[in-house]
Amino acid sequence: MQDEKLSSAAAVAAPSAEAEEPAICARGVCLSFGGGTVAVLSDLDLTVARGEKVALTGPSGSGKTSLLAVVSGLLRPDSGTVRTCSLPVETMNEDELAKMRRDKIGIVFQHFHLMESMTALENVMLPLELAGREDAEEKARESLSSVGMARRVGHFPSQLSGGERQRVAIARAFAPGPELLLADEPTGNLDFDTGKEILDVLFSLAEGGEQTIFFITHNHELLPRFGRVCALRGGRLETR
Repeated sequence: MQDEKLSSAAAVAAPSAEAEEPAICARGVCLSFGGGTVAVLSDLDLTVARGEKVALTGPSGSGKTSLLAVVSGLLRPDSGTVRTCSLPVETMNEDELAKMRRDKIGIVFQHFHLMESMTALENVMLPLELAGREDAEEKARESLSSVGMARRVGHFPSQLSGGERQRVAIARAFAPGPELLLADEPTGNLDFDTGKEILDVLFSLAEGGEQTIFFITHNHELLPRFGRVCALRGGRLETR
């Protein structure tokens, strides 16, 4: 009986295999365009632990956005393996990839990608409704409030400043409670002070939910906020 109790306690205390697995694990990833004439990623390896905050830098055209697209399953690599949130991305079909992005990944873009015909509240509700969430409006309001947009829920994107639109985009990405946040230069179109505020919002939300962040940026003044900084050069990663 004592042995059974000890075994049960150990099973409860031991982390699951999924919890131990990195949020992102890419090995030997190669990606090219133009029928192989333009190499973008070359035998690239990347590991991002769960809960880690990693910044990705590199010159324009170095493949940073392409790497995020591979990690999220929006692009398929020519070769190599990719596991995102414990799922084998390179072998999944389009429906499975869409479900992974819906349930496990939040993506924030530089250009917001908000629906202009929808209010801030409706934009944040959209992914929740697509997921069949009955509490879509409640969660959307909570998410907008968490980024300081509670009083702007009825406004359309055209009525918001750049910083406010990015806050709505962040609220939309975090509302479903993703394990992983992928950010593609979300402060690139904002002035430095507004960009810093946006990063503060991101980190505050991620720390509350222990999300992993993989963040593309050209702004080197933001890099000290991250636990690790990687640079993409020649299709491969260098840790700074």
